[in-house]
Amino acid sequence: MQNILLKTETQLESWHDFKEPIVTPEGNVFSGKVCHTNNQWYGSLAVLEYNGVPEETLICGMPKLRYPYIGDNKDNPEIYFDPNRKYIINLKLDGTNICFYELHGEVLPKTRLNPTVGDSKFGNFKYILEKQIDKDLINAIRQAVRETGLSLCFELWGQGNLHTVHYETPMTLTFILAVKQNGNLLRHRDCEELARKWGFQMPSVIWAGGGKDIVDAYIDIRKQFQLQNEQAREFIVEGGVVHGCNTLYKLKPQAIEELHRLAMTKIGDIFIDQAIYKVLENYGEALLYQKGTELVIDTLSEDFPEDRVLKSIKAIDHRITNFRYYQDLRNRVKENLGDREFQDIPSTLKYLSNFFEKSQMRHVYQIVKEEGGINC
Repeated sequence: MQNILLKTETQLESWHDFKEPIVTPEGNVFSGKVCHTNNQWYGSLAVLEYNGVPEETLICGMPKLRYPYIGDNKDNPEIYFDPNRKYIINLKLDGTNICFYELHGEVLPKTRLNPTVGDSKFGNFKYILEKQIDKDLINAIRQAVRETGLSLCFELWGQGNLHTVHYETPMTLTFILAVKQNGNLLRHRDCEELARKWGFQMPSVIWAGGGKDIVDAYIDIRKQFQLQNEQAREFIVEGGVVHGCNTLYKLKPQAIEELHRLAMTKIGDIFIDQAIYKVLENYGEALLYQKGTELVIDTLSEDFPEDRVLKSIKAIDHRITNFRYYQDLRNRVKENLGDREFQDIPSTLKYLSNFFEKSQMRHVYQIVKEEGGINC
């Protein structure tokens, strides 16, 4: 572990033990630590034992994004980009980051703070990757990881993975970026070449140019996103990502950014729910229900001031309780439906009305709608 600490210039306290040893699909077993520090090493793995043999292997993942702000004026922060660099801004998809990496010849997928994908009742990313994503795409990803030696980061997004933005698109994987094992990012144009070679889709590029023009572009695009959300009267776009100088920057519509950074009241439910989903992805259902408030507070503290997080503790408790209620209801809906097939949502709801109270049916309707009609 000492060599990894020296290489990453991080403290041991930044690294948290895996919840339990990982058993891979090929039957190999490994354990180690995952990095929680908010920089380029966020989510990186330190594999410290493989099949009972000690080792020190560093696996890089998706780095932490930050705002391009400097100065102490939180109400009107100054935007700064190196004027001597070139930048690309692409659309940010709102889903779950899945990073594919190679360990002793086996290509494995991981979420941000987990060494592998989860298989909890909600957010069953293992099932989604195996059953809902095209097998040729998964095979191409594995082959690309083996050939390049890179960690390849994708966004898993769509109708079955709800966050701030709700999509009607079926679940899919979109290639975001590649990370070298020294922690550096592959240049965006090299990522585009890699995507063309292996048939990966990438988020659309909104703007490309030099550092002298990007501040104006950043402000203009943020206004455009804000207008789109206002006209739709809901969040239809989460924002963008700025690529440049081996660093990724956030670009959020004004309403989302203000909720994240500037308002002094308690945190909105939509962002608490988003933090709950992140905790679920990273720690699993059992820990969410055992230590959910603590873990959600830690997650929200990455983006919100401490006083706002502390003002929101009651709301956090309420949203976790609400989440558990909906999850239990979701499980009951699926259990009662089983493999039965229906022509449409009304016929599905008519059948389910035999098993739920009248007061629950509006929630049941929302669940069936979110699941795409389930077996329609």
